[in-house]
Amino acid sequence: MRRLLLSLTVGLLALAFSSTAGADTKTVQITNAGFVPTTTTVALGDTISWHNAGTVNHQVVADDGSFASPVLKPGATYTATFSKAGTTAYHDALHKALKGTVVVNGPPASLSLDARSQAVTFGSSTVLTGSISSNQSGQTVTLMAQEAGDSSASQADQTTTSAGGTFRFAVSPTIRTTYSVLWQDAKSSPMTISVRPRLGIGLRGRFFRVRATSDHSYAGHFVVVQRRRVNGFSWFGVKRVFLGASSQALVHVGLPHGRWLVRIAMPASQAGTGYLAGLSRVVAVRHR
Repeated sequence: MRRLLLSLTVGLLALAFSSTAGADTKTVQITNAGFVPTTTTVALGDTISWHNAGTVNHQVVADDGSFASPVLKPGATYTATFSKAGTTAYHDALHKALKGTVVVNGPPASLSLDARSQAVTFGSSTVLTGSISSNQSGQTVTLMAQEAGDSSASQADQTTTSAGGTFRFAVSPTIRTTYSVLWQDAKSSPMTISVRPRLGIGLRGRFFRVRATSDHSYAGHFVVVQRRRVNGFSWFGVKRVFLGASSQALVHVGLPHGRWLVRIAMPASQAGTGYLAGLSRVVAVRHR
């Protein structure tokens, strides 16, 4: 019976310990003579509480500006949570001879970046997702973008992390664009989203109107009209069509009798720098 009670007691203690495990809080006393202790070591996600145990006002300020307390009257407390590994010196802004140091142990900051789709059609969007290594919410992450032809990246967007340290950005690149995300002093691996020109085809009487759209003008470029029988499997090129000043053209396509599917294709050589080859939607035609 005593052994059973002992086992139950140990189990309850273990449960209690596991329920309180996790982020810790350490206290630094601010005396008239200085900070006690002078150096405080914590883990990522831990909190430090500075308590004014002196008889005069004090103000805790990080040398790099990463945290700063209001003026603390005797008996007042200021807390800060640390989500970045490294060493930060701080001082008392009201008594500058008083100095201290915070050491945060943990792996260096890192973050991931992924894309729902790595190729989009001009005018469409995709979603970039990722997470930060601390798994904390409320952290600021910055999206950088570098378009094809640009010499450097620029800030495109900014957001804060959700539960678990996750984040998302909706992007609509108009030309091949390389994205990366910044958090603290970490930078993600680059993610390149390719873009296809938007190709359109529509039937107007006995003619097809074809067009191509992107950041480029396609005047003088060509698309290839392709056809396939409704119940067939292979596409066949019918003719090249050179586009006019408005990146459009009106073309007659001779089709044998039967039911056909028609589309246009633009090879990468015609799509231009920063673009993939493209395909239009399919138009069903019945020729008698």
